[in-house]
Amino acid sequence: MLITQTRVYLRNNDVKLKAFVSFVLDNQFVIHNAKIIEGKLGLILCMPSRKTLDPKTKEEVYRDVAHPITKEFRTQLEKAAMDAYRDEAAKVSASAAMTIAKPQPILEPQKS
Repeated sequence: MLITQTRVYLRNNDVKLKAFVSFVLDNQFVIHNAKIIEGKLGLILCMPSRKTLDPKTKEEVYRDVAHPITKEFRTQLEKAAMDAYRDEAAKVSASAAMTIAKPQPILEPQKS
C-alpha cells in the first residue's frame, strides 16, 4: 500500500499534542485524526481512536479506529508522519524568523 499524501496540522498551544496527521493511501482511502504526541522517549504517532466502554471491565478505554496490521506498514506511516511534521515545523520556524528579522520602519517624530 502506498502512502500518497501526508498532511500535518500543527498544534502550538498544547504541551504534549504536537500535531494532527491525515494520510491518503493509494489515492483512494484517507485516515484522519492520527496524532503526533510528545512521549517520554520523544515523538510518537498515535492512530485515531475513540473512547468506548470495555465489555469485560466496564471501564472507559480508548480503542483505535484504524491502525496498521504489520510492523512494516506502521514504520512507513511513522516515517511519513515524522518527515511531514519536521517539514511543517521548519516552515513555521522559518516564517517566524522572517517575521522577527524583518526590519521595522523608523518613524520620524512629528514636528509641531
